[in-house]
Order: sequence, then structure tokens, then C-alpha cells
Amino acid sequence: MIQLQYGGRYRDELRWSHTNHNSEKRARAWAASIPRLGDPAEWNWPAVTSASAKLNRKVRGMAVSKISSHSVLPHVAQFIADNGLQYEYGTGIHPNPIAA
Repeated sequence: MIQLQYGGRYRDELRWSHTNHNSEKRARAWAASIPRLGDPAEWNWPAVTSASAKLNRKVRGMAVSKISSHSVLPHVAQFIADNGLQYEYGTGIHPNPIAA
């Protein structure tokens, strides 16, 4: 129900990571497609929202810096520095400015 999408390295860029969780409305819309998750009406939605918020707060608390709205964790900051990544656009951060 709560998703942590790890961006990682792709070619010469570092793609953004992010978290998300379903809303009850969206879960109901997808329930027939993913029956193993059970009936969304039986899920504890306040607990889902709370756990998602706690995960986001934990990540922000571990950050050593930010790039726009993106929290940067210590090992990522070192990776960015080691690889000369400095231009933010598209799906991540890159070593070169966007090509015209």
C-alpha cells in the first residue's frame, strides 16, 4: 500500500526517488485488478496515511541537504559529489546542462 520508488543511477543521471500511498478511492478503483490485497473498505486508512507520513518524516530527518523539494541522504550526497552531478531537470540530476 505504501510505495518507496528507488530512482537510482540511469546512464549518467541520478533519478529521483519518491514515496507514495494509495487513497481509498484509488484502491477501490483497482481492487478488482489486484484481488490479493483484499477489500479496500477493510483497510485501516488512517494507519496507512500515518505510516506513509512517518516514512517521509524519517527520510527528511536523515537528509544532509535538499535539491529543490528532494531530500538528499548522506550516501547520495557523496555520489552526487563524486560524479559531478549538478544540473537538475527531468527525472533527476545530471552532470551536464540540458541540451538545446
